[in-house]
Amino acid sequence: MTKKDSDKIKNYSNVKPMQIDPLGERLSRVGMTGGASKKSSSLKIMDAKPLIKKLKSVIDKRRSDTRKYRKDRAKKDSPALNRLNKAQERLETADEFRAGVIGVMKKKLPKEGLKMIKEPFDRVLKSRSRIRTALMSPDKLKGKKDN
Repeated sequence: MTKKDSDKIKNYSNVKPMQIDPLGERLSRVGMTGGASKKSSSLKIMDAKPLIKKLKSVIDKRRSDTRKYRKDRAKKDSPALNRLNKAQERLETADEFRAGVIGVMKKKLPKEGLKMIKEPFDRVLKSRSRIRTALMSPDKLKGKKDN
């Protein structure tokens, strides 16, 4: 057996694969496996579900006064205004969840991981904000007619 043949037969079990693409390197630093793909790398909100469950009771207690006030107002307001209030409540609650999750995870994750958590929350907030804005149009907010 020549030296060239012995170089070919090596045990590569302890060798880590070299990361060629920068995205793959960042993902492996955060703890995710795999390389770059066509889909943008971000987490789903459900990946933070255990933390969200813990925050739910805290946020519910904090928002209970606002919810009670809006529930009492719902009896007097028009259905369109009730839908707008519900959309606003969902937007505010999502914003508080985002702030809570990011506040807790700020010291535990690197910047890349924190960015991956912020992105899905931002998408949710953007869509809920669009819904709330659509419900705010004047033709949808006509008050109750006086008889």
